[in-house]
Amino acid sequence: MVENLSLSADWVIHRVPLDVWRHMFNQVVHQELPSSTLPDINSIVRLSHVCSSWRDLVTNAPELWTRVYITIDLHKRLVKPRIELLSLILRNARDMPLIMSFNAHGFWHVELDLILEIAKLFFRAAKHAKHLAWAVPDDFPLHELVAEIQEGPLLQSLSINLPYRVDHIITVASKLWDPAPYSLKSLTLCGTRLNLQIVDKFETLHLPFQQLTALDIGSELDIETFCRLISLTPSLATAALPAMIGGPSKTRHVKAMELLRLEELTLRGDKEEYRSYSTTPLLPYIVSPSLTSLRLVDGYSWSPGSFNSFLENSSPRIEHIVLDVARFNEDQKIDCLRLLPFLRTLDFRGKASNTWINTIGSEFCAAMQERDESTGAFVLCPKLEKLCIDHDSLYDPISTDFADMLEDRWRQSRAV
Repeated sequence: MVENLSLSADWVIHRVPLDVWRHMFNQVVHQELPSSTLPDINSIVRLSHVCSSWRDLVTNAPELWTRVYITIDLHKRLVKPRIELLSLILRNARDMPLIMSFNAHGFWHVELDLILEIAKLFFRAAKHAKHLAWAVPDDFPLHELVAEIQEGPLLQSLSINLPYRVDHIITVASKLWDPAPYSLKSLTLCGTRLNLQIVDKFETLHLPFQQLTALDIGSELDIETFCRLISLTPSLATAALPAMIGGPSKTRHVKAMELLRLEELTLRGDKEEYRSYSTTPLLPYIVSPSLTSLRLVDGYSWSPGSFNSFLENSSPRIEHIVLDVARFNEDQKIDCLRLLPFLRTLDFRGKASNTWINTIGSEFCAAMQERDESTGAFVLCPKLEKLCIDHDSLYDPISTDFADMLEDRWRQSRAV
């Protein structure tokens, strides 16, 4: 009799250990969820529909249900996910620390009981949040949520999109940090322009500025507000700040602020047709000797004076830099790099770099190949390991100048 050696179609499902499936599901879920996109919770639900063993596995794997993202379009009265699915997510997540986002936009023009029910369910669970992002319009009925919000002892990072009328949202949000959880280390503020009154409101409600190690300001601010924020956050290791509003008359008597623990700094410009801000005006007012990474993003123009003042005041050992500046010619690039002998990665890519005439040509390539006669090392960036540009940045894409420069530096690195 011939033995049947064929395998059933579902052999793999039944023979692979459940802990292996669980690990694979974790990989799939997190690979499908980059930080820039919302999670597709339906992919997790679909896994539970394959068979009973997978359903039991998915239901009893709370780590698969830890991303809770709510999107509400008030104008269209659309809510994702629906309340039934939100309840399932929170139930299956159990007591796991959550990554949570509540994003409502549009005009609140009628009473919508369903949306309030979902908002209450979300903010009731926010006590389990380790990362919480929060954006609501001016007329969102936050007073309905006050009773639901509790202290978040697990909270590590908080992001608030400030509406035009900010007092109420700050007061309601303060329930998350009063008393302040020691775990809160990161704060992101965007939306309406940040001013001293808003900072005072946060301070009055005991936001623990002094323990923050990461600060990201996505809205405009003036020099006075900047100085106040920096004075409140001495422990910052990472900071991302916007273009500064205010002319030289407002900064003439401002002293540089010390951020002695700062290692990574991002300064964002704002290169629009009706307003063009540089990324560098804040640099002279920052003293950061520990800085190793600097990103100048979407800048309108290069200010060598500001950059040189920062280097003189701080004497940082910068190893990584992004120079996304629109008006930044080859001579300015070369002069800048002469001041950065410890540079390991150099990145010229970005939106601003591709908008204005900002090219890399033979002069830059020649400077990058210049050697010290006594040591034979490259004069510019002798420790450089990585150089990133956009192809459109090449002055002459047909020329081999750039390729020859890269090959020369690569051969030298191999020899060393």
